[in-house]
Amino acid sequence: MNITKFFSWTFLLLAFVTFIFFSSIVSLITDWWWYQEVGFTEIFIKSLSAKFIVGTLVGILAAIFLLTNLNFAIRSKIPWMAAIPEALIGLGQPLNLSNRLLGKLGIILSCIIAVFIGLIAASSWHDVLKFLSSVQFGQKDPIFAADVSFYVFSLPVFSLGLGLIKTVTAISLIGCTLIYVLRGSINLSRFLLKAEPKARLHIGILLFLFLATIAAGTYLSLYNQYISSQLCCGG
Repeated sequence: MNITKFFSWTFLLLAFVTFIFFSSIVSLITDWWWYQEVGFTEIFIKSLSAKFIVGTLVGILAAIFLLTNLNFAIRSKIPWMAAIPEALIGLGQPLNLSNRLLGKLGIILSCIIAVFIGLIAASSWHDVLKFLSSVQFGQKDPIFAADVSFYVFSLPVFSLGLGLIKTVTAISLIGCTLIYVLRGSINLSRFLLKAEPKARLHIGILLFLFLATIAAGTYLSLYNQYISSQLCCGG
């Protein structure tokens, strides 16, 4: 019975993955045939390996961050039941969710989000390779005194990484806040007066990280504005 159930879920998972990434799979096969026809198979394998490594590393880091925050939000020495108000679900009585059920749902959603984060990072594999193989141009801009190579090799990777960190942090912030609200650790009407110390500290740290990424993004935008001004002025 367990084996049959396992194979059924495995088949459904493979079918779901194939359906979601059908166009990518077809594109991958087409590219392989083309590179093989022109004799550049080694280049295709190198780009594919770079995509896999970058996507896997970023996806794993995103999953660790999401699951760590999820575990911290759900973990409790006292068993608790999260009650969803009946006005939100349209039932005659509130629907109770145990921490085990919320934990399973959170793990599934965290893994799915981590996969998509990894795919976004994998699509910028060429920027990562350029960053790892960067060289100094020996010419600095007159505003920030940064080498021109910074704009070519480093800035795209920094912008990408900062955007992914901000996205993952925002997702964790929203998810953990929702969990704390469902379990009654945070009272939205009186956040500062009715929040448990652990929940307040956790949400405060995530909020700090999110605001820090916004501040860092604002700082990096100065470099992007400088590039745009130089392109517009033909400099």
